[in-house]
Amino acid sequence: KNSSPILKANDDEGNEGPVGAGGTHGDGGTVPEEGVCDCFGDSPEDGGRGDDGPPGFTTTIPEDNSVTYTIPKNDFMDFEDPVIVGQFSREYKLIWGGSDIEMTLISPSAWVIDRDTVHPDVIHILEATMEIYQISNPEPGIWTVELYGADVPLEGEEAILTITGIRYNGPPVADAGPDQVVDTVDPNGAHITLDGSASSDPDPDTILMFEWKNQAEELIGTGLHPNLILPLGTHNITLTVDDGIDIDTDTVTITVEDNTPPVITLNGEANIRLEYQTDLYIELGAVVTDSSDPNVEIIIIGDDTVDPWALGVYNVVYYSIDSYGNESAVLCTVTVFEDTGDVIPEFDFSALVMGWGSNTDGQCTVPDGNDYVAIAAGADHSLALKADGSVAAWGANGQGQCNVPDPNGFIAIAAGWAHSLGLKDDGSVTAWGYNVYGQCNVGAPK
Repeated sequence: KNSSPILKANDDEGNEGPVGAGGTHGDGGTVPEEGVCDCFGDSPEDGGRGDDGPPGFTTTIPEDNSVTYTIPKNDFMDFEDPVIVGQFSREYKLIWGGSDIEMTLISPSAWVIDRDTVHPDVIHILEATMEIYQISNPEPGIWTVELYGADVPLEGEEAILTITGIRYNGPPVADAGPDQVVDTVDPNGAHITLDGSASSDPDPDTILMFEWKNQAEELIGTGLHPNLILPLGTHNITLTVDDGIDIDTDTVTITVEDNTPPVITLNGEANIRLEYQTDLYIELGAVVTDSSDPNVEIIIIGDDTVDPWALGVYNVVYYSIDSYGNESAVLCTVTVFEDTGDVIPEFDFSALVMGWGSNTDGQCTVPDGNDYVAIAAGADHSLALKADGSVAAWGANGQGQCNVPDPNGFIAIAAGWAHSLGLKDDGSVTAWGYNVYGQCNVGAPK
């Protein structure tokens, strides 16, 4: 072989190869048995060392990994091809003008692949002016491509060698994150952040594309953490992860709920006192608002029983339930008394209190007793005013809404979502329970 250029083909971009080594020296002549020597030596012995061949040459590999050479007649040209780990296949394609150039491959472990090779990992295509080897799962390391000018003109034959590598692509794994249940008080819906950060791809340096679609296959977000506003209801959202070759999908379920009860505000006082056979009862009503249900309504319970001509304490309940099942109630107490004093007239306090409905925290489990004169209901707790001015409380107590303060002397009660109120016979108000918004900070009397 009179030259040995090195082909540094790769899968990324062309790089300039190094200068090849010089050719090997020629062999000296030999003396035939009869002693007649046709070599250049001066005596019948082996000829001297031949001159070194010319140096190899520098080759620049273009981006398409194709190079053009002139293959000498009856001689070889070798090329080195570094194959990296993870190659799915490797293709060696040689095109020449019109004679015959033989291509042989030698693997890093010295496996010789030529026109006679039959192997499941080798596909060989031979045409008049083209030869192709396709190697599946090529062994990593330095491969040798050997070109031989088997039948070319004396001046050699120009040939184009193209090497193409295909890396194995590991498919991505999509992970749309855990399912979410979100409570909202916004009538427009809940603010949601999706999370695709647990998605992965086994191939390093792979750029992944993330697309999020709703049940109608509409694109609603891209990237790892898109922000959305979702209305009330259940939403199945599909994440598609694309690495440019393969895709994977995963679905996350987002449930947006409304667990906030309606807010009822009385138009008048919560405690009304009517003088017996003197004052008239006027129903002032109440207003209700709900964060998610604009059509919520109020049901008034007990207003038709208020009789200014009958002594006693009457409870008017304003009740509301929104379309999502959240309930709320506010109590207005009407007391009909016999004179202008503030003493509640004596009458038969033999009424029992009954409770029904949601009882998850025991709010409908009424304590024993038959001397109750007024009741009030919060979100998950209940209050009852006794004839002696004490207050009984039961149900949820996570915010202290059932911790009735001493001393007694209450004449009316009311219950908020998680706080309680009591009006005393001296006109003062006591509040206890949930106080994040200052609902238990009783103002100074005016």
